[in-house]
Amino acid sequence: MENFSPRENVGFFTNAHNFQIVEQNNYIINGNQYIFTSDQATLIQLLSPILEASHTRDRVKSPPNSACFPGTRVEVIKTIMAWADSVLLWNTHVLWLYGFVGCGKSAIALAVALVFEERKRLVASFFFFRNTGDRSKMTRFATTLAFQLASTIPEAAPFIKKAITEEGVLGLSLVSQLRRLVFEPFKAATKQIGFFKTFLKPFLIVIDGLDECEDHEDVRAFIDDMLLFFEQNPFVPLRFLITSRVEQHIEGHLKNGQVRLENLVNHCSRGDLEAFIHTCFEEEKKRNPVIKAYIHDHGDWPTKEDKETLIDHIGGSFIFASTVFKYIIDPTDKLSTPMQRLPHTLDMNPGLDGLYYRTLSRSQDLPYFHEIVSTLALLFEPLPIVGIAGLLCIKTFEVVRVLVNLQAIIHIPGTDDLPVTICHTSLRDFLTTESRSGALYTAPYHLYLSYRYSLHDGKRRDTDVDMFSNARCADHLAKFISLPPTTRDFFPDSSQMLDSIYTYILVKSDVLVQNFSCVFHAAGIGAMAKFITREEMQSFKKVWVQFSNPKTGFLERSKFTAFFNRLSGIFEVRIYPAQYSIPNIKSVVMTPDPPSFPISGSRSRARWVYGMDLNKLENVLDRLDVAEIRRRKTVYARLYHEASISHEHGRGISLLNMLIMLARYKLPVYAQASMLDGLVIQAEVNKLVTDLVNLDKVRSLLSSLPCRRRFLRHLEKKSAVTYLQQAIPSIIVEETMPETSSRETQDTSMNMAAPTASSLDLVTGVLPNEYCKASTKGFSLEEVE
Repeated sequence: MENFSPRENVGFFTNAHNFQIVEQNNYIINGNQYIFTSDQATLIQLLSPILEASHTRDRVKSPPNSACFPGTRVEVIKTIMAWADSVLLWNTHVLWLYGFVGCGKSAIALAVALVFEERKRLVASFFFFRNTGDRSKMTRFATTLAFQLASTIPEAAPFIKKAITEEGVLGLSLVSQLRRLVFEPFKAATKQIGFFKTFLKPFLIVIDGLDECEDHEDVRAFIDDMLLFFEQNPFVPLRFLITSRVEQHIEGHLKNGQVRLENLVNHCSRGDLEAFIHTCFEEEKKRNPVIKAYIHDHGDWPTKEDKETLIDHIGGSFIFASTVFKYIIDPTDKLSTPMQRLPHTLDMNPGLDGLYYRTLSRSQDLPYFHEIVSTLALLFEPLPIVGIAGLLCIKTFEVVRVLVNLQAIIHIPGTDDLPVTICHTSLRDFLTTESRSGALYTAPYHLYLSYRYSLHDGKRRDTDVDMFSNARCADHLAKFISLPPTTRDFFPDSSQMLDSIYTYILVKSDVLVQNFSCVFHAAGIGAMAKFITREEMQSFKKVWVQFSNPKTGFLERSKFTAFFNRLSGIFEVRIYPAQYSIPNIKSVVMTPDPPSFPISGSRSRARWVYGMDLNKLENVLDRLDVAEIRRRKTVYARLYHEASISHEHGRGISLLNMLIMLARYKLPVYAQASMLDGLVIQAEVNKLVTDLVNLDKVRSLLSSLPCRRRFLRHLEKKSAVTYLQQAIPSIIVEETMPETSSRETQDTSMNMAAPTASSLDLVTGVLPNEYCKASTKGFSLEEVE
């Protein structure tokens, strides 16, 4: 066996010094892979940041997917870099880059972020994007910036951890979180690093698409507090680059002397667009055989004149230029060639609307077009193709067939399990603005989407649509509530599913319970909502869940009585108030230790029965309002019979019908909310209910007659027993009488008083029959009786 000796000057980390080996962990979040150290992993658990909101995200899965074309936007990027690097005392800490839709704000923000990341001076970046969950809100904005700050400047991590673990900052307002998690830790960390090292090389935070954030109040609060912090700390080496469209809630707070303003329109050069268009067409010529064949027969395409005309038509919008180019070279359009589509684009109205309309019209006549496009426009978080199909309960190929023609304006991933995203938020604005989209208009069908999500609640959790069911259903319900009544809408066939929608809303959602009026207004019973409190709705929800069929959501006829008896508050329909229920009465009249000895006097002895104090019982029953009980009984009877009429055989009564009936019988103002065209039908229903109630009265009277007879017989027997217990002397009548003359007999009979009815009753009621067979003029007492 050979002996091996280690070779000299060979080993791991030779000549290395001042280094550490730290543990790293791989994390896959929303399809993106991240590598973090153990400390970073701990911060992730504490802060719960949005990792896909930074510039390092996968832009295909997490839009916007925009980047500067090589060689373009050089001038504006240099301007921003010069501002960020400046250490002049009069330089501002904030730069606002604003411009119209599609002028390239996000691409420039990405380019600047990448440059500062290379210089290791990028503190954090956050790219807002509408309808993408938390990326369109301020909920996790501060924690996301704090996590990136700790990763970029490790000296800030202890201050962030202390604010979380010891000061409980996560439960505070957005302004407090930004102060304690971002501004103050950054300030403390730079002091540790050294003033001159940081002052001469300022750090940068990039905030893109601030207008995409839905929390306008928090946006204003963020801007105001950020400017206040820089006013209080003028030498802090930190810069903020903010990009957005011009919105009132942003412009009014950023337009002041502390902010440098840059209008991107002033930096949109024609040369950048020419370079972009030229490069795109040259690349397409190399790979498209149809274009190659056309050039072989007809010469160069597009001609210089066509390019000049196209650039003039684009008007400085890079997103429009990119979308137009995708439309021209669209490989899915088999009915026309790129050479034929180029003149069509020049005929479109300038801007994106004409392009959007022409592109969407290609799939307009396909099945489920409106449902699919509306879903893409309204979803709060993008879904993959299989998720959209599952949400709408249609086949996957139906979704693909519609979307494949829209690839110029909608990004379709290579696989069905990656999210489908729109190329630009202006498409959503176009679809949801009726004056712009016309026949392609997407109404705010948020209640419909909430219903579609509800169908997946409690089912399998192995698809994206199921994972989002609970949270997204509540989001769409909340959005529906926030809409003005005039803009609330349903799908045309939604009347067939309203019962299921309302059942889910009431049983599953706590969001709509807080503003239940919108449900009643949508159903035409808005008057009821004025009288309903949150607690009463929660109580009704519990009773409905307890007695309704969990599979169908209907209340079966056999459960009507139990259901009505459990209702309370404004929904109460029981005949006797709750305080007069048998358990409540017994709790009042029952005596734990009744007297064990007889009390003198027959009346006193009768006041205790089975441990109940009859005096208390009488006091309780005397307080009953007989007229009110009769009224309640009438309401109960009518409601029960109308529910029986509305009862669907084999299913029961729906929640919506039950709520309408309760409103009609319990609320005096319901008639004001009733529809005029339903009055005739309701009148017929009322007539039928009245007939059923009257029939019930006759049946009750007839069934009470045998009960009354039995009660009277019981009283007779009780009276007989009472007489037997009394000390009455027995009367014995001899069976044989001494014979007398007829004259004596006549005198005796004349002098004898005739027995009264009460005497006969006494005899026959007290004496045994065998002693009552005396003959009087040939008749026995039995015969007399």
